Amino acid sequence: PVESTGQYAGIILSISRGEIMILTEAAAVEEADSLRVVFKDGGTAAGTLKQKDSLGGLAVVSVAEAEVQEAARERIKAVELGNSYSLETGDLVIAVGSPAGVSTAGIVHSVKQGAVSYVAGNVQTADGQTRVLYTDCGCETGKGTFFLNMSGELVGWATELYGAEDRQGFTIALPVSEYKGNLQKLMNGIQIPYMGLKGQDVSEAMQAEGIPKGLYITEAI
Repeated sequence: PVESTGQYAGIILSISRGEIMILTEAAAVEEADSLRVVFKDGGTAAGTLKQKDSLGGLAVVSVAEAEVQEAARERIKAVELGNSYSLETGDLVIAVGSPAGVSTAGIVHSVKQGAVSYVAGNVQTADGQTRVLYTDCGCETGKGTFFLNMSGELVGWATELYGAEDRQGFTIALPVSEYKGNLQKLMNGIQIPYMGLKGQDVSEAMQAEGIPKGLYITEAI
């Protein structure tokens, strides 16, 4: 029997040294015996897991450029990485990949447009803090949704890791700038090291209540 775990959208990060690097959901490669990449403009090729970040929910899949049909190879190109630090409330974004989820025909390609509704700072994440973007795109998450600015640059991707309790109809995106170093590691096949702790600095108010100065651990992942 042949089993399929379903389809996920991805976005091309780079094309160099004969390799096409594709960013996708970590769920797309979990327990997969084999991977096959279908390019939007035609052509398929076998994919190989380069590296995944289970805590971040992302993976990079590598495709040998020589295995892609020439017609498709001439049309594909890598996305430019944008500066998500410059994003502000009201900035327009375009959601590509699978913001509408998977259709009954099994198609994952869709597009939506929206705006950044709110930028939350100092959100606890594994081993640190990050910003997260609240968008009004109303996207399905979990199948690969990526956000572009009006210049066509990648500025983030949809995530279910943060703000689930107060999502209130917004789609939450992890901004790309905080994650660029980890993307480089994934493309080079390097595992991302984690201690697996969430915490916060002990404030003066917390110290007044008897908590020692330092880092207060709130969760072990």
